[in-house]
Amino acid sequence: MNNRCKRHPLEGTEADVPPPATPDSTPPADAAAGPTNAQIAEPASAVSALPDTPPPIVAPPSESPTEIAEPNPLVHAALSVILLANNEGAELDEAAVAWIELLRGLNRPFEVILIDDGTDDVERIDALAERFPEIRVVHRTTTPGLGASLRDGLALAQHPLVFYTLCNKQYQPADLTTMLEKILEVDVVTGCRVRGVPWWLRLTDVLRHIFCVVLFGLPLERRPTWLGWTACKHRLIARWLFGLRFQDPESTFCLFRREIFRRIPIQSRGDFAPIEILAKANFLVTSGAEVPVTYVPRGQPRPILREAIRVFQEPNFGPAVLPELAPAECVSQAEIEARAPSVVESSQTAGTDPQT
Repeated sequence: MNNRCKRHPLEGTEADVPPPATPDSTPPADAAAGPTNAQIAEPASAVSALPDTPPPIVAPPSESPTEIAEPNPLVHAALSVILLANNEGAELDEAAVAWIELLRGLNRPFEVILIDDGTDDVERIDALAERFPEIRVVHRTTTPGLGASLRDGLALAQHPLVFYTLCNKQYQPADLTTMLEKILEVDVVTGCRVRGVPWWLRLTDVLRHIFCVVLFGLPLERRPTWLGWTACKHRLIARWLFGLRFQDPESTFCLFRREIFRRIPIQSRGDFAPIEILAKANFLVTSGAEVPVTYVPRGQPRPILREAIRVFQEPNFGPAVLPELAPAECVSQAEIEARAPSVVESSQTAGTDPQT
C-alpha cells in the first residue's frame, strides 16, 4: 500500500502546492466529504514548527493631526504701568528707580505713566521724566483723589496690560512678576496685602472653624491677613453691597487686561475706586484672582461709604472709549481732557461729584 506522507505547504516544494482553484474546477471528492482528522491536525503541527515571533504591531487608525496650541498673546504683551504720586518725598525717587529697573528686566515693551496728584513733588517728578525716557508725566491740579488719578492714567494707557500702584515703598516691585504669570489665566489680578494675624484673632478663627464644621460640615478658609478694623469694615461693605469675595478689595497693587475698562468707567474720585473696579468687573462676569504681596503699612484707610452707596445706586458701565495715544514725555491735565473726553467725562454721566 502506498503510504506516502503528505507535507505541509510551508515545508514542501512548489510541486507539492496544489494549483489555484478556477471557476470551472470542481473540488475533489475527499474534499467535499470534509477534512479528515489528519488534515485538521496539520495546521497545529505547522504552527508549532514556526519560530516564536512577537505579534505584529498594528498601526492605530489614522487620525487628523492635532492642532498646535497657539501661545498666549499676553505672554510678552506690552505693559502700561500707572504710578500714583501724592507727596511721597524722597521715596518717590527710590520707588520710581526700582520700578524702572524691574520693568527693563521683563523683556517686554512697557511705558510708565507717573500721575502727580497736585503734590509738592513737581520738580522731582520732572527730573525723573528727564532721566528716564519711559516715564510720561501727568500734572493734575483739579479734583484730587485716587479714582480721578486712575481715570486720567487709563486715558493715556495704550498697551494690552494695565497695572497701577502707589509710587512709594509700600509695595515691592518684584511681586509684579507673579501677577504677570497669573494674568494669562484671568482678566483681573489683585494683590492681597499680607500682614500677621493677631493671636486672639487666630484663636477666634479656630473656634469658628470648629463650629462650622461640626454644625454645618463647611470648613472656613484661613484668614490670610489682618489690616485693621477699618479695612475689615470696608471689606464687609464690598462683600454685602457688591458680592466681592476678595480678602483685600482695597489693594492698590492691581493688574488688568486693558479691554475690560471699555465697560468700566471709574465713577469714584476717592479711595473707593479699587473696590469699584473689582465690583464692576465681578458684575460683568470677568474672571479674577488674588495673589499675596509684600506690604508695609502706612496710615489708615479713608472713608468710602458715601462713594460706595452712590456707585451702588447709580452704576455706570459705559461704554467708555480708550483711545490709542502717541507717547509723550509730559502731558498736562488740559491735554488729557482734550484727547480723551469720553473717559474723563464718563464718570460724570451718573451725577455730579461723588463727594457731594
